[in-house]
Amino acid sequence: MGIWRDGSDGTDINACDVSKSRRHVACADDFGGVSLLNYPCVVEDAPCAVGRGHSSHVMNVRFSPDDDWVVSVGGKDRAVFQWRFKEKVRETHKTAPAPWEAAEAELRGKARGAAAPGGTRSAAPWETPPALKQ
Repeated sequence: MGIWRDGSDGTDINACDVSKSRRHVACADDFGGVSLLNYPCVVEDAPCAVGRGHSSHVMNVRFSPDDDWVVSVGGKDRAVFQWRFKEKVRETHKTAPAPWEAAEAELRGKARGAAAPGGTRSAAPWETPPALKQ
């Protein structure tokens, strides 16, 4: 769940850091990857962007103070990587209201003598993960 992938033994993630905007989390793993997920990451099989470059495990990962960069430090390869981080802007999607919302809106509309309004919502944070670019 969340930052751990299927088949993980719980020790595969070595470090995590939450962005200053508190919208993303970066994770360093045992397989040379730096994962970027939406925060909070509370869904099973959460989508993520993975940056590959380290030749072995990644020891630590941190966001820069302005959230423009993610810095990762390798273990055996002793490499320091700077990843450019550009946050994708979410678009607002028009969707049909949920059945109970439509019924409530219809009742309110009848009570006021007006038509039931349609609903809009923003994309859920886990629908569109941001991208890591090296």
